[in-house]
Amino acid sequence: MSYELDTVYSGALAPYAVIRQEGTGRVWDGSGFVTWAGGDYADYAVVLADLGGGYWAANMPAALPAGTYTVQYRERAGASPVLADDLLFDSESLTYFGGGVSTAPPAAAAGMTLTEARSYVGQFARNAGGEAVYSLADKDRAIRLVGEQFCRVTRCLPRVDAVPLTAGSAVAPVASIGGAFRPERLIGARLLGESGALALCGWDPLQDLLAERPATGRPTKLAFEDPATANVYPTPNDHYTMRVRWWQPFTAWTPGVASVVADGIVLNVPADLLVQILPYGPPAVLQHNVPEHRYASESWRKYLEIEARLRGSNNLGVRVFDRNEP
Repeated sequence: MSYELDTVYSGALAPYAVIRQEGTGRVWDGSGFVTWAGGDYADYAVVLADLGGGYWAANMPAALPAGTYTVQYRERAGASPVLADDLLFDSESLTYFGGGVSTAPPAAAAGMTLTEARSYVGQFARNAGGEAVYSLADKDRAIRLVGEQFCRVTRCLPRVDAVPLTAGSAVAPVASIGGAFRPERLIGARLLGESGALALCGWDPLQDLLAERPATGRPTKLAFEDPATANVYPTPNDHYTMRVRWWQPFTAWTPGVASVVADGIVLNVPADLLVQILPYGPPAVLQHNVPEHRYASESWRKYLEIEARLRGSNNLGVRVFDRNEP
């Protein structure tokens, strides 16, 4: 279960969620987005399930398209939702990908197509033979090499997913994250409504703890065996929601695709960052083994300086990293 809609609520009445499209104000009525009408308010309520311990959650509606939404969580005062009576106690803005939730903007918002990126690289990699000396596949491989390194180092494409932890089970169902998640892309994990991040440790040491020092309580440690298998310790004494924050990789495509295809490929790194790295990184990759290009090393040095300066850009405003991070 994904539980993209979740909140902590300790009241005696059943809460519910209302989903609205950002930018249009239209509201989900169970089958599609419609113009707000007060008389239809009861149709807008998305029922949340009580999972215990004050944790209420629901999956996104199956027919809901990908997009950016404002979700309001309200306390139900009576048998049916009534806007004037029901208390708003929580809200959030989230981007839904159709299989996960992120606080990052959708990829299409980045705004630079592969065609435009190729043009940048061609312009700054000119030589006596003109830019045509490099094939489309050459340019694409250089863009991907630099883009993948840039995303890994700067973590500029963060995403947050909710993973439900069940009382009495050490299993953290991280397979529900999906997408391109891998443990090495983890930025951090913490429990919703709790202080302190979970400490990441090795799989075998955590298995030793579970076997030799079994305990229940609020989990403080997390370990992965593979991208789809993870355990926590101590074994949860209640239902918790673990918020997993990780960085997404650079856009993938087949190098050398035709221009008409490249026009429809939107790179997921924001354009304001791409215009800073494309003039130096990919040209240096293309030219590094060509004797007459004595400035290729200088271009790569400039790229590395930009990469260091942009570390943390677009990463929810966070520019401070742990001292011991690689």
